Amino acid sequence: MTELTPASEPIVVIGESVMDLVVSGDQSAAHPGGSPANVALGLGRLRVPVCFLTELGTDDYGRQICDHLRGNGVHLSVAEIGTTASAAAVIDPVTGSAHYDFKVTWSLTSGLPADISEAAHLHTGSIASVMEPGARVVADLLSTSRKTATISYDPNVRPSLIVDGDAVRRRIAKLIALADIVKCSDEDLEYIAPGLSAEQAAQCWLDDGAALVVITMGGSGALLAGRAETVTVPVREVAVSDTVGAGDSFMSALLAWLFKHDYLGIANRVRLASITGADLCALGDFCTRVAAVTVSRSGANPPYLDEVRAPL
Repeated sequence: MTELTPASEPIVVIGESVMDLVVSGDQSAAHPGGSPANVALGLGRLRVPVCFLTELGTDDYGRQICDHLRGNGVHLSVAEIGTTASAAAVIDPVTGSAHYDFKVTWSLTSGLPADISEAAHLHTGSIASVMEPGARVVADLLSTSRKTATISYDPNVRPSLIVDGDAVRRRIAKLIALADIVKCSDEDLEYIAPGLSAEQAAQCWLDDGAALVVITMGGSGALLAGRAETVTVPVREVAVSDTVGAGDSFMSALLAWLFKHDYLGIANRVRLASITGADLCALGDFCTRVAAVTVSRSGANPPYLDEVRAPL
């Protein structure tokens, strides 16, 4: 499980792996998850070359997560082997909110391995970006990598794991300031910056240096704000099974579209900063299509490219 897969992937996702236990009535089903892991999975299924830098336990859950990701086209770089018990979370299938039953740890203690140190784009978020001791390493990686790569960040806040909310908000603000692309849900926005509208937050983060801010707003669609134009795209009408992983699949679709259209990587940073309204609409359309497939079935189960029924 610890073997490094040779990687020349332009996109590297950094973060935690968690086993999601989706409970419905007296039934439960285990699905490999964790926000960054879900993003990596979504990219793999959309046929975007991706490497996932994570920490895994040595138990059956850890092996299942490893096999699941590799089986879906994700190259793994396992930086740390944690305690015998992998992190697990009980998921509310309606809201997608997580209750962490087992102790969650994040102890990334090194920089990018040599085989992925030349990535064109880095993505992180959720627990990995705020839980010590690994969060400090992640922040250092983003700061250093800004010289050679574009950066994306999705706070994906887990309030049940947060002890000091003000300290976490300060950390999130610093990471947002490092990112070229910020994606945030309206629920997370309420936690991060209570009282700010989506439009106000987007402008604030663009002023802080982001080139693209995307705020998902549940049934009200999504706001996509570039430095030149801002658009709002509606959600897709679909029968909802549950909302687990919907935001993560939106994030993977966002990165996949930007990668395919030459918006990621240090050479494209200026181009990303001038993304047009027409491209924002096309980007939003693709993301909502991907998210709609995800919510139509149980668990964090993002679509394969041929299921999206739209060109990438």
